[in-house]
Amino acid sequence: MHSHSQSLQFPFEIPPVGAAPVEVAVGLFWLRLPLPGRLDHVNAWLCDGPDGWTVIDCGMNSAETQSVWDRTFETTLAARRVSDILVTHGHVDHVGYLGTLAKRTGAAVWMSLSEHLTAGMRITEPEERIAEQAETWLTWCGCPPDESETIIANRIGIRSNFVPLPLQYRRLQTGDSFPAGGTIWEVRAFGGHAPEMITLFDPDRHLLIAADQILSHITPPITVHPGEPYGDPLQEFFASFDTLAQLPADTLVLPSHGAPFYGLHERLAQLRSHHEARLEQVEATLDTPQTPYAVARMVFARAMAGNHARQALSETLAHLNYLQRRGRVVADLDDHGVAHFSRQAD
Repeated sequence: MHSHSQSLQFPFEIPPVGAAPVEVAVGLFWLRLPLPGRLDHVNAWLCDGPDGWTVIDCGMNSAETQSVWDRTFETTLAARRVSDILVTHGHVDHVGYLGTLAKRTGAAVWMSLSEHLTAGMRITEPEERIAEQAETWLTWCGCPPDESETIIANRIGIRSNFVPLPLQYRRLQTGDSFPAGGTIWEVRAFGGHAPEMITLFDPDRHLLIAADQILSHITPPITVHPGEPYGDPLQEFFASFDTLAQLPADTLVLPSHGAPFYGLHERLAQLRSHHEARLEQVEATLDTPQTPYAVARMVFARAMAGNHARQALSETLAHLNYLQRRGRVVADLDDHGVAHFSRQAD
């Protein structure tokens, strides 16, 4: 959902271009790395501290990403070393280029345990196993075989945008303190978009490096992994709001996509409202039992017809599972192992 609300304020009108980062606070710089497709960038953050630079997120493995990093090392990062690299979560646009960047710098790598493990699985798991797992899940969802083939091929194809992870890393988890850029950041890990996404909060300057947990212009996809078809990531996403809502109202949110903004509390309310409306929309399709695939075709018709079918199906399932966990719908398997969801009888 795209929603540039008038209640949000964007203090930086011009985003960074190429390898020319924008300073958003003393010692904290905003860099943009290119992505293919409509969502054409991911933000990285550079923290200039007494012991060297800390890089937060790396981009995907591509020639375009490498070009931006090469020029950044020739300019902004030329004088002093990169001492640390923090990856907020294990999705390709954040961790795909990590291996190359870590090898180039020799920096210590910081991640949460779940994100390190899931990123490693995406890179090293045999293609046959990925295909078998996806096919099993798509059958469970009621997806036609011809469409399943396309979704599986897309899922496997993204592996080319990863390089192998460094052999060692340092673990971050909620409650840790992370020094970067002369600031001691408070670490909070949240579920929803990813199992254990790292966010950083500076309590002195009211800065929140929010990763994909809070975005200004789109809602981060809340999806179910094929290996956990009954997962409930939407509940984890909602749970993060309770913690984030306790942060000061004047917090400057630094997201992984889009521009830094003020209006954290307003955006949390918008995201909750969006998902509550989506839950009602999903529930309204269940006058008769429906497969997850059938519901996705009704709720996300355009996405299901395009290149985002897997994501749309996964997000549909996240909403169905949330409703099922709360007794609003029931799920049954037919004789072919296909799931059907229906409203709970009054």
